[in-house]
Amino acid sequence: MSLLGEPVYSPVLPDWTLSQKEKLRKKLPELLALERLIAYAGDKFKVAINSFVPHDDLELPIYSIHMGANQPELPTFILTGGIHGVERIGSQIIQSYLSSIVERLNWDSCYRETIQRVNLVFVPIVNPGGMYKNSRCNPNRVDLMRNSPIDAVDKVNFLLGGGSVIQSICPGIGGLLAASWKLKIRCLMLSCIAILIIVILLFCWIVIQGLV
Repeated sequence: MSLLGEPVYSPVLPDWTLSQKEKLRKKLPELLALERLIAYAGDKFKVAINSFVPHDDLELPIYSIHMGANQPELPTFILTGGIHGVERIGSQIIQSYLSSIVERLNWDSCYRETIQRVNLVFVPIVNPGGMYKNSRCNPNRVDLMRNSPIDAVDKVNFLLGGGSVIQSICPGIGGLLAASWKLKIRCLMLSCIAILIIVILLFCWIVIQGLV
């Protein structure tokens, strides 16, 4: 689902069982807090569930919250959090900011008019599986911050962006053509072995030169 340019529907929030809620209270309280905030905000938020992450008999939703004009041609401000599951503070700050927005909309007419001239998109928990596991990676052991596209859409300056030589040679490291996480790890291991071999050969060459 595209974040902009398509209708955003308010989904039915998951009906967690008592045992599931207990798991979430212990391992992912941020998700329960976000769902309470969504319910409290009512029609102030346009909410979409962009995907579900299956893990530990749970289907963890990835919520995006939309406010403002929802028109692609207007300026867009996007906040994301929880990309690395061990860094929970970003998700908590975004939720705190959303709470303040909800309260401000109740009394600040100027603010209500202002946000209609922009697009606001919030994804407080990008990696719910990783946060649930308290892991940097998602449940498939993929680091989302290291899994970006390898090619830029437009021309970029050398070494300043748009991808890397390593990713072009070994697409398993990341990118649009990335394979499974197993291939990513295999490529990384092969790269480390190659570097180790080069270091050993260089050391042997230095020793031999010293003896000569």
